[in-house]
Amino acid sequence: MQKNTNLLIWKSESLQHTRVLVGVALFMALDVLLGSLSINLTETLRISFTFLGVAASCYFFGLWPNVLAAFLVDLLGYLAHPVGPYMPLFALTAILNAVIYSVCFYGMQKISLKRVALAKGMSTILCNIVINPILLSMLYGTPFWVLMSERLVKNLILFPIETAMLYFVIRECIRLKKRIRWLN
Repeated sequence: MQKNTNLLIWKSESLQHTRVLVGVALFMALDVLLGSLSINLTETLRISFTFLGVAASCYFFGLWPNVLAAFLVDLLGYLAHPVGPYMPLFALTAILNAVIYSVCFYGMQKISLKRVALAKGMSTILCNIVINPILLSMLYGTPFWVLMSERLVKNLILFPIETAMLYFVIRECIRLKKRIRWLN
């Protein structure tokens, strides 16, 4: 719990540790891979599981390495699997997800389903239901309310499933961190 009190203080030395850079890079590769397995429902709506890799990386390595990684993964993910035009502002949602998951998971010794649901809920509401439709509306000219309403339905259906998946992933991360010494 002590790590969360200093979470927002710039700790640039964490970006100089080889284990942090390698670990975050591995999770970046996982994010790009999971992004390629996304299910495109429409041109503006898809189901993706990249949040699992982002949350796990945030649990292990914290805020600042993952904020940088979120920006890079957004760019690399688009370069690896371009779908539609690229808009750099989408990196903001990736960064916001990294902030949310780092604040909620980094340094935790135990995790509750309530905490995971809170993190996933904040991510879903802020990024998926509010910010992404605004950006897509700017990009495609589709009315915001149309984009927001379809996302609301999709996210209401997926929220319990994604929350359960995230809970099991973070719980497994806690177990792995206790067993693998270099992660401590």
